[in-house]
Amino acid sequence: MISQKVKENGQFRTSSGVVSLSQHKGGFGISSGSWSQPAAAAQLYLLVPLTKERDNIFGAGAEAARFVEALHLPGKARCEMGHLQLAVDTPEQYRSKVLEQIAQEVQKTRKAISANGSVRLEGLESSVMVRQADDRNVELFLNYSLSITTDK
Repeated sequence: MISQKVKENGQFRTSSGVVSLSQHKGGFGISSGSWSQPAAAAQLYLLVPLTKERDNIFGAGAEAARFVEALHLPGKARCEMGHLQLAVDTPEQYRSKVLEQIAQEVQKTRKAISANGSVRLEGLESSVMVRQADDRNVELFLNYSLSITTDK
């Protein structure tokens, strides 16, 4: 239903996350009163593209919050907002650029230590990952290791 509402809205996109099922439990805790564990939970990422008109992550987050608050879910279903973070649409599209930058860093490293010998890179086949650097920037990276063996 949320995905359908997103399509109708036209300003956002969704991406599915983890879905978990568990036995529904309820009880009474000594210090916290009654409690219950949901029988099912699903993560759904609401993607809010930044544009020239929507270039502020906080404004985009506020738009997303208003969208979520306006949802009317059936039965006992409920929706919670998670944390806000920057992301990149299909980071794999930047693989060649990231590999090019790694190659440049390898050359700089070899030059800095005047190394003659062999270079070994591992992990270049891993997925391009994204981490948020600040409220406006992300970093793309591959988790790789570099070793240089020098000739004596």
